[in-house]
Formats: sequence, C-alpha cells, structure tokens
Amino acid sequence: MLKTKTCKYCHNPIPGPRIKANPGVETCVPCQEKLENGKMEITVDNGKCKRCGAPMVSRHSKKTSPIKYFLGCTNYPRCTYTVWPD
Repeated sequence: MLKTKTCKYCHNPIPGPRIKANPGVETCVPCQEKLENGKMEITVDNGKCKRCGAPMVSRHSKKTSPIKYFLGCTNYPRCTYTVWPD
C-alpha cells in the first residue's frame, strides 16, 4: 500500500501512481505543469540574493539540460544572480 502525500503548494492529494513512479515527488501534476510553464513562481524561504538582497524564486530552465530547475533573483533582468543545484 502506498503512503499518501499532499502537494507542498496546493495541499491536494498526490495520486498513488505518481508517488509510485517517483517516490520523492512533492508536487501534484497541475502544480508541476504550472512550474514548468512559468505560470507559478515559488518564493524560497529565507532565500536572499547575494548581490541585491531581493528574494530568490524557483525557476524552470527552457534549455534542454540535465538540470531543469534553479533559483533566480526576483529583480531579473536588473539582477541576473542565479543558484543552480549541485
């Protein structure tokens, strides 16, 4: 039996087949699609830009690379500071 999880953004239940396919999943399909299409920005708690001090948000890269998600400054394009995961 699969453990039930809720989406960390909308708090709706995540379907069992999605959890089974990706055990570490934290978002439901609609929220994931919004993130990937740039229709939702997630502000990172205590994440401040090291250059200008503005909040950092989770962003989705449009380039095809192994890493799709990164943190970007909310003052973009004035500030182009980014943080990519290791």
